[in-house]
Amino acid sequence: MKKLALVSMIGLVLTGCGGGGSDDNGGQTQPQAKAVMGTIESVQSNNIWVNGDRYTVSSVGYGNLNDVMAPTALAPNMMVKLVGHARAGVEVQLEPTMIGVVSSEVVGNSFEVNGIALTFDGLTGISKGDWVLVSSLPTATEGYKVLSVVKIEADKFDNTVEIEGPVSNLDENTTTFKLGAALTVNYNTAKMDLDSALANDLWVEVTGKMNDATNELDATEVEADDYDDLGNEAEVEGIITAVNHSESYFEVNYRGRFNFDHSTEVELANDRDGSIADIKLGLQVEVESVLRNGQRFATDVEFDNYTGNQWQTFEQKGQATEGTEAGSFKLNGMTVYTDSKTRYEDGLTFNSLTQGLIEVDGVVINGKNVAREIERED
Repeated sequence: MKKLALVSMIGLVLTGCGGGGSDDNGGQTQPQAKAVMGTIESVQSNNIWVNGDRYTVSSVGYGNLNDVMAPTALAPNMMVKLVGHARAGVEVQLEPTMIGVVSSEVVGNSFEVNGIALTFDGLTGISKGDWVLVSSLPTATEGYKVLSVVKIEADKFDNTVEIEGPVSNLDENTTTFKLGAALTVNYNTAKMDLDSALANDLWVEVTGKMNDATNELDATEVEADDYDDLGNEAEVEGIITAVNHSESYFEVNYRGRFNFDHSTEVELANDRDGSIADIKLGLQVEVESVLRNGQRFATDVEFDNYTGNQWQTFEQKGQATEGTEAGSFKLNGMTVYTDSKTRYEDGLTFNSLTQGLIEVDGVVINGKNVAREIERED
């Protein structure tokens, strides 16, 4: 399953490729054009296959930059967006997780991009100092499930660095935070495009330039990606990064929330029927959705044959006591941590957790039990 997003663009007309014929459609409605976001399945010359369809590529862009690479340089598993409405002469927009410099020696399948540690089995021809474009999916840890690594020419990308990941070590006094273990981001002059205040553990996309004097990434923009602009109908593939069964929604790739109910069809691997109870953290899924009253509703959830990086979860009930570390509490002898993605139900706040019996659902991240939902115990 290679699809990341397939969006119906209402009111656009699909222009044909090949064959003759009149512009007159005989009064029949022409097919709707489709904007496609997804991973490239295969490449042949300047033809690519995305979501099972072939497109002949005329140019490759990134953001506001044009012709950043030749169409023949595209590779399988790169994340792209097809901007054109035809199957021929299509402009492809790159949608990477990272753009940057390989900052360490490549050892086996291990390497670093601007200090962020990654692993990938296909590193032939990649070495320290190369500029690369990395496509990946999120994991429960600070790591990434890398899908592809492609060498690029930095000047074609205006020497722009792009990194996605969870914020850590946020310091509002110095206007800095970290992505990964080693990359410091200075957002002092950055455009902030966020739905909420900048906070630790918030998943963001940062673009900017490396400052050689400070060895920091001077951000020009910090934003939280979402699926708000996908249109009425969409297909999204990714990792389930949050689930709330009591309020009937889940989140994919830290970016977008999908509501569900018992009408949502669930298909497990190997075409087996499932149920909404099978929607769990860390699983790779393909979600078909529509907009209902301004909210995205999952009509179909299909599980991929994905076995790696599945997340360990926990559930605890009882009386909480104060923890010894900031943002933590004790429950049944377990230290439980909270972060920006912890959701408090039933009027609870962090400061009121010790005032009654509670129920906690969470995920284990880097050996720490991190709460995802806290509610009063019935």
